[in-house]
Amino acid sequence: MKLYEISEELRMVGMRLAEGIDDDGEIPAEVSDELDALTVAMEQKLDGCCALHAEMAAESAAFKREADRLARLAGAAARRADWLKSYMHRCMVAAGMKSVDAGRFRVRIQNNGRPSIRLADGVPIPEGIPEAYRRVTIEFDSQAAYEAWKNNLTLPDSIRVERGTHLRIS
Repeated sequence: MKLYEISEELRMVGMRLAEGIDDDGEIPAEVSDELDALTVAMEQKLDGCCALHAEMAAESAAFKREADRLARLAGAAARRADWLKSYMHRCMVAAGMKSVDAGRFRVRIQNNGRPSIRLADGVPIPEGIPEAYRRVTIEFDSQAAYEAWKNNLTLPDSIRVERGTHLRIS
């Protein structure tokens, strides 16, 4: 995919970048060294890197669209398979069959390994849940801390506020 004219030198670094990434997404240090070694003005290097970034972002978006399309197809196939399995279960239960030798397959109705346990209909939550069966989850509310920080309230020493930087390409 070539959206921009990029110098051959920078395009080679881009190819090394694409080839050198391992399964964890780690980029080898040599790629950074190769970029540092390019003998062009900083403006040219940034322009080329921005163009390369745009191409990589477009490629990533295309892969994401294809992954989403395949995920939709996989979900549809799984739903059809689940429906067919449920249909066979309903038919066997209605016919009173526990086991059938169906040629290539043996089909059986079995008890689940673990029963489903839930609250009875109409039990109010949380007051209807017996104390022994309650689970309490405590989480850090970073949004509340941010709102307090934004309103110039003093935060406890256990909370750190750090402002990073990012690169904007326009």
